[in-house]
Amino acid sequence: MSPNKRVLLAASLCLAALAAGALAWTRGSAARPPAAAKRASGPHLVLGVPWGAIGAALGRKDASEAAPEGPMSFALLPDGDVVVLDQVNLRLARLRGPGFLVGETPIPADTFQELEVREDGTVVLLDRLARASLLVMAPSGAVLREVGIVGAGIPEGGAVTAMLAEPDGIWLEHNNTDRVRLLDAQLVPTARAVVRGRALGSDKRLLAALDGRAGATLWLEDATSGLVLKRVAVPAPQRVDRIIWVQADSRGDVHALFHLLASDPALGAQVATEEVLGLRYDGALDLVATYRSPYTIRIWEQFREVRVLPDGTVYQMAFTDEGVRILRWSW
Repeated sequence: MSPNKRVLLAASLCLAALAAGALAWTRGSAARPPAAAKRASGPHLVLGVPWGAIGAALGRKDASEAAPEGPMSFALLPDGDVVVLDQVNLRLARLRGPGFLVGETPIPADTFQELEVREDGTVVLLDRLARASLLVMAPSGAVLREVGIVGAGIPEGGAVTAMLAEPDGIWLEHNNTDRVRLLDAQLVPTARAVVRGRALGSDKRLLAALDGRAGATLWLEDATSGLVLKRVAVPAPQRVDRIIWVQADSRGDVHALFHLLASDPALGAQVATEEVLGLRYDGALDLVATYRSPYTIRIWEQFREVRVLPDGTVYQMAFTDEGVRILRWSW
């Protein structure tokens, strides 16, 4: 069988498994969104590729080799292509649905965990641990500069929880709370600015935290005074184990994703089910829509699971035994 046929077959198998998994999740959950909340459209399979080391296949490390990991991150390009940080195979892989490799760029180490791709093709890579740096690469793959991340606002790289590309530059988030700007809009090192929370317009800040009672809360603060403007409890039917992502889109809607766990009393402390709960709020933190995914981080580590586009479309990178899937939710 030709490589292209193998990729198409893998994508077809992924789509069938996706439908089965989503159906099983719906039947097994007692969760019901508030009556006013709509259900998002999806998940739609954007592409599916197998595990491997050549062509469109993406690399993974299993426990016998080192700490298990798959591709650490991904980015969406304006033309619909997906760039995957395939650090195991020392490259950035540019993929097109349903599962074709259309380009690749070598990277200098397998320890990068996050990437951003600018409209002009410039790439920013984050290595939190080994190099503790940001690496800026030209579209050709040439290294333009490397900047250390440890300093004011970031006492150690392991506490970085996100890299955020904003109009005024590249920011790193520290412990899900403060943002620290390291590069300006031209991707040149700049004086560090430390700002609390994630931006919601120019006058508000968005924050999230686990509440210590198996739940989570979201709240808005005034950007100038720090006054809490509104606080809401996350309507989660199971225990909230982890905050995956919180971000406002260009319309001011807030997207929040959480990793949920449920235990079966018959199994003791063993986890019975895991899901991703996605919530969309308006700018006043009133719930507008929900979505659910049966795909959570499994044995293979990943750093960036989701992308929220300016129009509010949500993409998820999911790992299965067969390979990697990119899924999409829309409104």
